[in-house]
Amino acid sequence: MSDTDRKSHLFDRTVWAVGLLGFASGLPLPLVFGTLAAWLTDAGISKATIGFFAAASSPYVFKWAWAPILDMVPTGPLGRLLGERRGWIVLMQVACAAVIAKLAFVEPSTDPTQIRTLVGLVVLLATVSATQDIGIDAYRVSAVQVAQQGTANAAYVFGYRIGMLGSGAGALILADRYGWQQTFLTIAVVMAGCILFTLFAPRVDMPKAAPEQARLGGVWGMMADIFAPLTSFFRTRGWVIILLFVALFKLGDAVAGTMTTPFLMEVGFTKTEIATVSKLFAFAALIPGAFVGGWMMRRYGVEKMLWVGGVLQAGSNLLFVYQAQAGHNVQALYLTMGGENFATGFGTTVFVAYLSSLCSVRFSATQYALLSALAAVGKTVVSSFSGVWATSWGWETFFLSTAFMGLPALLLLPILKQQQAIPEQG
Repeated sequence: MSDTDRKSHLFDRTVWAVGLLGFASGLPLPLVFGTLAAWLTDAGISKATIGFFAAASSPYVFKWAWAPILDMVPTGPLGRLLGERRGWIVLMQVACAAVIAKLAFVEPSTDPTQIRTLVGLVVLLATVSATQDIGIDAYRVSAVQVAQQGTANAAYVFGYRIGMLGSGAGALILADRYGWQQTFLTIAVVMAGCILFTLFAPRVDMPKAAPEQARLGGVWGMMADIFAPLTSFFRTRGWVIILLFVALFKLGDAVAGTMTTPFLMEVGFTKTEIATVSKLFAFAALIPGAFVGGWMMRRYGVEKMLWVGGVLQAGSNLLFVYQAQAGHNVQALYLTMGGENFATGFGTTVFVAYLSSLCSVRFSATQYALLSALAAVGKTVVSSFSGVWATSWGWETFFLSTAFMGLPALLLLPILKQQQAIPEQG
């Protein structure tokens, strides 16, 4: 691609729209994870209960199961006005804003009725947020031309991270100054404003079915659409080992990440300090980690960098053991969060490249969704017990254990190589 082409893509309306939709996609996520944990910690909820809230994010894991609905069910007048892709996105943005606004009027407490209400709202938010992700991914695949992929995907990731910062670091700073109710109401207004981003995006109409697909039709056609990507993947050599590796590679990071905010608050850091160091500075550390991971992967290949990424991720969790010993020490926090996020950026870049290499061209979208959902199992299932473990073992032993959780994945790498399930080049 020439420099002129790159510059033209930077000013392309579709590229900007994808970046803005990335912001909308990332905005609700911390409200189901880190920001939620801070809110519950502030309200005096136990670590064990906070850990169990990780299970409320299950819709992000299973969103592939209802993704075909967005292809088959029309949104009526809204779809005819905006196109079905944008119609579904707008519906989910309205729903996200409404649920976030409702959260503003819930008081977390140990009362079972209040806990049930809160769990229901968090699960609902995760469901509509995950459905918005499905719609945005479908729009992105349909709207972005092949020549724009690099620029558009970079814009999407950047927008996604900015959205997460807004409801992560931004929410903590607002909560410190104005309280949680004003914070949730502010985020709800911003979420509703994301509808303007969707309206700014160029219209994309649903693709028409191919003649042979139209002849198949009915229930059998729908079943074929759902199961074809699965059967294609299960013909891959070593697929069982691949699935084990995918589930285990980010496990330690996921378990440690669930309890990071409650840990920092218990040690004595203010929400503003957490926002400044563990959110804003951490974001700055993650970017070079991702860049170095991508550069080294192209130079040395995916296999070697999976080893390096796995070791870095495990080693970075040991920094939390150091932080537990250092206590409320801001300088130590910069070291801990800088090292942890550099390792996360490095490991995630290599891991995403590996997941992409496993997908066939025909079923890349669905297979990637399935693999990434499996990678999230640690965050939603195993992490549910993180609060219990932290309470029983203490912070130092807990974080030490998370450093060892990713090591079984590294033991599978020689088997994957033997099965020729790792590409030779990055």
